Amino acid sequence: MPEGRAPSGVSSERLPGGIEISQRSLLALSPWTVVGASVYALFQTGVLSPPGGELVVVSAAYLGTALLAALVWVAAALVADRTGVPTETPLAVAGILAAAVAVGVVLSTAEGDLRLAWPLAGVAGTFVGTAVVWAVLRAVRPDVTERVGGLGALALFGQLLDGLLTAIGIDVFGFGERTPLSRIIIEFAADLPTADLLGSGWLLLVVKAGLAVGVLWFLADAVEDDPTTGLLLLAAVAAVGLGPGLHNALLFIVATPG
Repeated sequence: MPEGRAPSGVSSERLPGGIEISQRSLLALSPWTVVGASVYALFQTGVLSPPGGELVVVSAAYLGTALLAALVWVAAALVADRTGVPTETPLAVAGILAAAVAVGVVLSTAEGDLRLAWPLAGVAGTFVGTAVVWAVLRAVRPDVTERVGGLGALALFGQLLDGLLTAIGIDVFGFGERTPLSRIIIEFAADLPTADLLGSGWLLLVVKAGLAVGVLWFLADAVEDDPTTGLLLLAAVAAVGLGPGLHNALLFIVATPG
């Protein structure tokens, strides 16, 4: 085979334990963000009460879930070696089942009626927003969307989900924002003349959308030149958006502002 760069989305590298870093394997891991978000929601609603402060809670929810997902990944690789099925299949199936159980547990903790309308509208709006932004990016820089592939689209979706659900939580449900930088942006927007019409969360969504596009633009070359590092960075961007976004959606469904 002639020497050169591998096609985008095809390159992969096998790590110890049979773990293969590729677009497909990392996408198959995405249901585990639902598990982490669900565990964090259970902490926030008081169903689970670990000792320690906020940092301990976040670590227990997301790092604990990441460790479990890694163990399942290794197990899926062993199953794949013995059965011949792609590693992504048992990995995705296990993640989907775990996510379904975790979401079911969260929903079962609701003391009153489930508030589905706004969270589901936020998720639907995120799909639309992602499609629009992705189409514009593909028209302007098709090389970027080709290189980052489906994982890049998921990263964009995750960041938009976090931004839109945060805006809904602030302007519709009256929740507060915990992240200092996000809170500064929200407070700045609240002082603008547009606050009465647009609320105070819209600016955070715009900032997150712009940053997400910038990150995809920046990481496109990394995915091409060093697929393992580039793909892992894309997965991290996706996770830090999907986790908080999904957590917000679940929290808004079952909880009332404190």
